[in-house]
Parts: sequence; structure tokens; C-alpha cells
Amino acid sequence: MPHFYLNVCDDQYRHMDPYVYEFASLKQARDAAVRVAREVVADDGLDAAALDRKRIEIADAEGHTLATVPVLEVLRH
Repeated sequence: MPHFYLNVCDDQYRHMDPYVYEFASLKQARDAAVRVAREVVADDGLDAAALDRKRIEIADAEGHTLATVPVLEVLRH
């Protein structure tokens, strides 16, 4: 099963996820990234401008970014 990392990023930093996750597909990894983005919104209590800079990067086992989920995207759905 493929391995993925869910890194929390903004314009200033990139928090490299220390945990590896196994998902059957990139879509499943993206669904998990959306859940992480919701947690960021709930935990950080940041204003819209700060949230607009945050994103969850889905990386493969080698660290290559495969997809990005903007945190504000989860507020729109």
C-alpha cells in the first residue's frame, strides 16, 4: 500500500509530518488531508488571511508533493 505524508505548510514554514500514512489511493490521502485542514481551522482559530496562507501538502514516501489542499477550501464546502 502506498505511503503518504500530510505536511502542514504556509508561506513561512513547512511542518514535515513525522508519521507515515498508508492509503490505497491519492484520493484517500486527499480525503485525510481535508480532515487535517479542518483540524487546523478548529485548533488555530486564525483569521481568514492567516488561514488563506495555510495548506496541507500530500507527499509521497520520497517527499515529493503530489497534491495540495488549501485550508480555506474546507471552509467553502
